[in-house]
This record gives sequence, C-alpha cells and structure tokens, in this order.
Amino acid sequence: MSFLQRQRNFWNEMLWKPKKHLSLDQLKYHYTVIERNPAVTEANKKLLVETFRSIAEILIWGDQNDSSVFDFFLEKNMQSYFLRILSQHCGRYMVLQLLQTLSILFENIRNETSIYYLLSNNHVNSIIVLKLDFSDEEVLAYYISFLKTLSFKLNKHTIHFFYNEHLRDFPLYTEAIKFFNHPESMVRIAVRTLTLNVYKVEDKNMLEYIRSKTAAPYFSNLVWFIGNHVLELDDSLKKADHLHTSKLESLVAEHLDHLHYIHDILCLDVSSLNEILIDHLLNRLFIPLYVNSMCEVPSCHDDENPHISSKIALFLLSQVFLILSTPMLINQLSFLILTGDQSLSLFSSLSDPAANGGGVDSPKHRRNSSRGSIRGFIPPEEPLSFISSKSHGNPMKVQDGRVHYEVATEMGPAGANGQDEGSSTESQSHMKEQLSAIPECDGFVVIESPSEQEKMMLALQRKLMIDRQRKREEEGGEREEESSEPVKITPVHSLPIISSQFIDSVLTSMIPQSNDDSSCLFAISLVYAIISNEGIDGRLLEAFSLVKDNKGRFYLHDELVGRLLSVLEASAISSVRLVTLHLCLMVLKLLIDVPPKDGDHLTDHHKKKLERATGESCRQLAKYFKTLGSNDDTFLEMFEDEYYHELRFRLQPNHLLMDSALLLPPADTPMTGIDFTRRLPCGDTEKARMVKEFSIFIIF
Repeated sequence: MSFLQRQRNFWNEMLWKPKKHLSLDQLKYHYTVIERNPAVTEANKKLLVETFRSIAEILIWGDQNDSSVFDFFLEKNMQSYFLRILSQHCGRYMVLQLLQTLSILFENIRNETSIYYLLSNNHVNSIIVLKLDFSDEEVLAYYISFLKTLSFKLNKHTIHFFYNEHLRDFPLYTEAIKFFNHPESMVRIAVRTLTLNVYKVEDKNMLEYIRSKTAAPYFSNLVWFIGNHVLELDDSLKKADHLHTSKLESLVAEHLDHLHYIHDILCLDVSSLNEILIDHLLNRLFIPLYVNSMCEVPSCHDDENPHISSKIALFLLSQVFLILSTPMLINQLSFLILTGDQSLSLFSSLSDPAANGGGVDSPKHRRNSSRGSIRGFIPPEEPLSFISSKSHGNPMKVQDGRVHYEVATEMGPAGANGQDEGSSTESQSHMKEQLSAIPECDGFVVIESPSEQEKMMLALQRKLMIDRQRKREEEGGEREEESSEPVKITPVHSLPIISSQFIDSVLTSMIPQSNDDSSCLFAISLVYAIISNEGIDGRLLEAFSLVKDNKGRFYLHDELVGRLLSVLEASAISSVRLVTLHLCLMVLKLLIDVPPKDGDHLTDHHKKKLERATGESCRQLAKYFKTLGSNDDTFLEMFEDEYYHELRFRLQPNHLLMDSALLLPPADTPMTGIDFTRRLPCGDTEKARMVKEFSIFIIF
C-alpha cells in the first residue's frame, strides 16, 4: 500500500512541477517541497539541498527580472526554513550547502530593495549566532565567507539590519572577531576584511558601540597575537639558514600583513578607534617589545618582560615606519626613539587595564601596578571567544573628543605620585600654562589653542631650547676660563642633539661587524624610514638636525653622518654588501644633498672621510682592473653595463625589507640563489663588480 502511495505522489509531483526552471511557479513548487519536509532525514537530504540551491538561483533571477518572486518569498517567510534546517544540526553536508547558498544569494543580488527584503526579518542575525560545528574547518570556512559577503552589503542604510541600537547587539561583528587569530590564514584575512568593512560605515551609534564595547578587547588581543608572532620569528631565526627559510619567510610575510591591516584601519580615520588602537600598539607592543629590544641589556629581560634581538627589532621598526604613516602614532614613536623619553604623558592616551580583562582591582592590574607601570607586553585577561554578541565592554569616558580609560596613567594606577582623575586635570592645566609661556623661536610659532600634536611639538621645542641653552652656557663658561678672548656663540648645527639610549643603539649598530652587516643595514633602514615617513612632523626632524628647517638652514646630525661615512669606508675590506652601501648613500643624499646656491654643508672632517672612501674605491678598482687583465674597451663596456643596470633597477627600501633572507648572516656564495647585491662577493670577479657598482653609487 505504501508503495502505491509513493507512486501516486511521484506522478502528482511530475504532473504539477513547472517546466520553466526560473519562474515564480518554480519557486512556489519549491515552497511546497520544503513545507512538506520540515525535518531533515537521509531520505530527503539530497532533495532539500537541491531545493535550496534552486531557490537561490530563482531569487537572483527574480531580483533582475520579476519582482513578484521576492513578494512571494517574503509572503511565505521562506527564509525561516533556512534557519529551521540549520538549527537541526543536520550534518555538515546540509550545513555547507545552506551556507554556500546564502553566500551566493547575498553576493549576487544587486537591487537594494531585495537586500532589504532579505534582511528585514532578522533571520540572518539568527543564523549568524547559531552554534555550528566550527571544529570542522570546511564549515568554518563557509561560515566566515558568508559573514564576509554580508559585510560587503554594509552601508549607512543596511547597518541597522545588523546593529540593534536598542539592544546594543551587533552579532555580525562580534561573532566574526572571535576568529581573528585562527590558524588558517584565509579565515584571518576574511575577518580583517569584515572589520574594515564595518569600520568604514559612517554610523555614529554603531561606531560608538564598537568603541565602548569591543575595541579595547579586540585591539589588546590583536597586539598580543602580533607580538607572539614576533617572538616566534625571533626564535625561528636562531634555527634558520639559507637552505631552510620557509618558516622565516611566512613569519615575516605575516608581520607585514599585520602592519598593512593596522595601516588600513588607521587610514579609515575613525578617531575614536584610532586612539584606542594607537594606545595599545604603543604601550603593549611597539615600545615594550620593539623599541626596548633595541638596547640589549640581558638583566632587563625576564619571563614577564620578553624581548627580541636588537637586529630583529631594528628590522621590524623599519617596516613599521615604512608602512604606517598616521601622525598620531608615528610622531609619538619617533619622539620616543629620538629622545629616549618613555613617559609620553603629554600626548598619549591613558593605558587601559580593562583591555587586559580587569578593572582597577583585578589581579592583573595589581600585578602590573606593583612594577610601577602598566606598560608592557602582557596577555589580555580573556580571549575574544568569551565575548558574546551582547557583550558589555569596559567603561570609558570621552573628554574633549578623546578617549580616556577609567583608570591610571602610564606611571601606575595611582600615578607614580598617587594622582587621581582630579590631579590629572590639574596636570593638564599646568601643562597648558607652561606651553603658553614658551616664546616664539627658531621658526616655531606658539598657537592659541594647541592640539594634541601641537602640544607634543611645543613640549619638544621647550626641551630642546633648555638643553641647547645649557650647552651654550657650559661651552661659554669653559671658553671664558681658558681664554680672555671674546666668547664666540656656538652655531646651532654644531651642538649635539638630545641623546637617547635608542639613538645610541642605532649608531652603534651602524658599525659593520666582521662579515655581517645585517644590523648595520637595518639601522640605516630605520633612519631612512623615519626621515622619509610622510606622517612625521617636519619640526621633529628639524629639532634633531635631520632635515632642512623652515628658514632654509641645514643642520646635520654630525655623528650620524660620520657613522654613515664610516660604513662607506668599511666597504674597502668587502665586509659590507652592496645593498647596505646603496641604502647608506640614499640616506646621506637625503641629509646632505642641497641646491648649489645653499653651499656645502659637510664639515671638513666629513669631507675627508668621503674623500678617503672615494679614493679607496678608485684604488680597488684599479687593482682589480690590473688583476683581471682587462683592456680599456672591455672595462668601459663592463662599467657602462653596471651603470645602466643601476638606472633600471633602483633600490626600493619598502620592497627590500620584505626579504626575510636579510635577517640571516650574509651569504658569500652564489649557490644560495640570493641576488648579488644582497650577499658578499665571491672571488675576484665579483669583488671587481662590487667595486664598480659602488663607484657608480658614490659618483652618480
């Protein structure tokens, strides 16, 4: 009897099923099928998969050809069947097909009205928060792809379908960021794309929700994730060689991806988010792990204060300055490196212990307070997997358009002197009084209501004025004791700039070691990156004698120029690679290349060093010319070939520092496959070629 019943149903369906695949009648037929199959079984699984796939095709067709298709889809609330099937935990095959169908549907529908129809009943948000089997990599891949597809539909109109202002609920964002550190790179990339699509939507309430509820936890977890990659990079470098570089390459590429992602966030110019992100970058990553590692002092490092080698620190900081250009971040970081002043109290936002998962009384906060500072590379208290779609973030206050966390400053929860919020306000008032007392000098003009950027520059100006005045007085007093002749005023450009342990570390690294110039290369790269960064305030470079000031005067950092010229001199013994020499000359040109009318700004000492380097290069060139027995025509032809080669392939530092092989000791054989300019010469022929290329660099 059951057999006869099945036969009758089969023929009824065949007679009723529409012949036209893309039509309203076909959609009605599919509605009948899913209505008759409320539960998924092995018998109807394939039928349901094909039905849902066909529904997506019909909806995409109807979006462009027949509006009645969407009218029927909404009238019958057919989207609820997607949710009902997914909620049954009906196995990966059905889940994968439904997620794929939904992704295809939202990706291909172009009509905004149709998008509104699909989003209007909140079924999409219900699907987003379903607890699927994310241990299955394929399920997770389709799920994240679905979320990413939805994020491309976000705009100031559709954002209200995803963000519930009354419930303070944004599942599309909060569920996605839980996978920001997933081992699979494609998942991480999708999450980053989604977050960028969210941040660029100009909706004040939504951005306020992200700022107050999820920004600090997300960014604290992000910088912790980046820092652990950096520590892994440092560890892998100890085990790598020129024949086993795959892991090293992937870690360097990952760090570059992190920086480009940060750059993309900062370039969206969402000020409230930027301040929180910059605060975490400076206080949780760049300063404690990158900058502090430039000075290798083993006694300062322990399990609670991890560090990396100074060579890697210089390499990574160079990447930071080459990729990131947001003034708020770049000026604070460069100010710290140039002055050694880690307080940043005048222009840094306050650190947030809540970003580490606790309030003022949390154990994590007390632990850091006992060390007198809450700056450091420390883990967040909770991973983002604990954030629910209705998470409650850490309380913040907004004052004068800036984000301030509820608790203490860089100097600790009570401040180094027990300061509270009131005393912090008094400190800011006192700072404004000091700034207003600074006179106009050396091309700087004090403005009436200084911004945060101006406050930093004015504070720097005051510090430089005091130090230079003290230096003038000291040198003037010494001259008066030694001679009764009239005192000569010391030229500003001959005064030493403010020294810092970080500048000293950079200058020390510029001394090439025997057959290893890696640290020298990265130190020069860092100087180049700082000078050429578009976001850095020119007055900061002027103050440190690195560029032309606004009155047309050139002040050179004598010691820096001297170290760069010493690198050129060291090339005579072939301990320096061509790429290092080339970059060294690029920095020198940035510092000393001036129009003829401005005159020569090199000191006599610098000129002698440059003449020695040039003379030694010519002697080496003559030596190899005789050794190789070349005639004049052959030598001239070789020289011309090298010259035109250099014209075609100019060194690009941003591309150079993508090469992970630079972290390894320089190779001295072509068997490694490394470009000639990035390894030491092998044999007289390559040494002659190196001398020729160096001569071209220094002459032209």
